[in-house]
Amino acid sequence: MRMSTVSLEMYLSAVANRTNEVMKFLTIWGTVSLPLVIITGFYGMNVPLPWASRPGGALFVVGLMLAATALVLLYFKVKHWL
Repeated sequence: MRMSTVSLEMYLSAVANRTNEVMKFLTIWGTVSLPLVIITGFYGMNVPLPWASRPGGALFVVGLMLAATALVLLYFKVKHWL
């Protein structure tokens, strides 16, 4: 009886560890995509934005999105979460 309890606890612990890894992965993806969603939400509105009428406006927005993604990933790397 004792051996089966220990085996069950080991299995449940392994399942919980796997669930934690999946949740960590999903949280990182959600956090990385959040600045992109905010930027594209503002850029997609039907209001005049300062950079929308300029020739390089789209490139500015893409650069801003890349910079935001890089900063979030760098923050995760510094905190040793990635």
